[in-house]
Amino acid sequence: MQRERFDLVLLPSLMANVPHDIFITHIFTRLPVKSVLSCRCVCKQWLRSLTQPEFIKMHVKAQRYFHPKILFGPVVNLGYLFHPVLEPFNGAFYLVDLESGLDAVRLPGFSLKDYVITRTLGYCNGMICAEVLKKSAKYSFKNRHLLFGNPSTGVCKILPEPIDENCPRKLLAGFGYDSSLDDYKFVRVDEYSRNPHIFSVQSNSWRTVVGVSDKTSIEPREHTDYNLGSAFGGSIYWLVACSNMIVGFDLKLEEFSSVPLPHDMQKDKLSLELVGGTLCVINVCQKNNEVVMWSMSKEEEKGKNSWIKMMAVTISDINFGFCFEIYPLSYMKDGKILFCLWHFEGNSFAPLFKGNSFATRKLKFVLIDPKTKMVENFTIQGFCINLFNEYTFQCQTTYVDSFVSPY
Repeated sequence: MQRERFDLVLLPSLMANVPHDIFITHIFTRLPVKSVLSCRCVCKQWLRSLTQPEFIKMHVKAQRYFHPKILFGPVVNLGYLFHPVLEPFNGAFYLVDLESGLDAVRLPGFSLKDYVITRTLGYCNGMICAEVLKKSAKYSFKNRHLLFGNPSTGVCKILPEPIDENCPRKLLAGFGYDSSLDDYKFVRVDEYSRNPHIFSVQSNSWRTVVGVSDKTSIEPREHTDYNLGSAFGGSIYWLVACSNMIVGFDLKLEEFSSVPLPHDMQKDKLSLELVGGTLCVINVCQKNNEVVMWSMSKEEEKGKNSWIKMMAVTISDINFGFCFEIYPLSYMKDGKILFCLWHFEGNSFAPLFKGNSFATRKLKFVLIDPKTKMVENFTIQGFCINLFNEYTFQCQTTYVDSFVSPY
């Protein structure tokens, strides 16, 4: 610790002959948040430069390319919201840097005394949007609130008003970035009005956009209270009840669009994920006994209907067990794809807890080579895997470690 402090103190004089803007543009932007925070303490010039809005934007952009990361955020089983075993992990987020190591490091997270995080609703450029519940309240729509925060810096804000007291159960919801206004927005669309309700982090207010929805295309696929979207390219995308379609909402134009799925895709079980900066559809096809991953091509991003089949792997090769879900997390340097999967051992769903021990729900990581179709187990160190199983942590792909603030 003393040696590190000594080096930081000498650093400005050692680099006095190097132009200051070179440090800002080509060096500091590539450092993780923790290192930049240390550099801010070296001198007033660095503190001033490393807290400018321009640096924060450059840092976000650089981190996308130089430090691919995976974020683990909480999703609590509602029957065990206030279980004493899980209390120390309320507001906890874990980060895995795929470039520098495979250890899960706990981030500062959020100090939540009166609330508990029930799930993460979205993430963009290092800022997350989560649903929180007052500890003194029962779980219901009128007691739920929104949290916006940066788990790397620990800065967050909770909206004082509930999400919506009269909110219906089926919702499209998503969180993304509008670059035209430099604003982060949370969007929800309910099953009745079909009008997008938008919360602007910049203006700290809600507004409703009327008359832009297609009433035949935005029905959520699942019978759950949230159908969470993926933010990509200034829009938020969802899989909807019309199983051959993806619906997008442009955060700048505030209008819906539709993207057809691959015409020869089986519609057994689909999920929409953001992997390596590209929208991907995962198709678990029981009929063909395979898992197929499709990636949106560059032509599709420009409005043309084009998809690329990235891989097709036999289900039995992955060895899921009973009742599984599979999500791609990231592309690795060697071309392999890192996947996270949940599965149950045995022939039925296990209860959350069995006495004082954990049940048989399992979290597993695997690497799949799209070319050879070889599957190998992958281990991430640094957290209790059983606790992750029961706390049901979400794996957020392509997370950006940043200084973006909800204020």
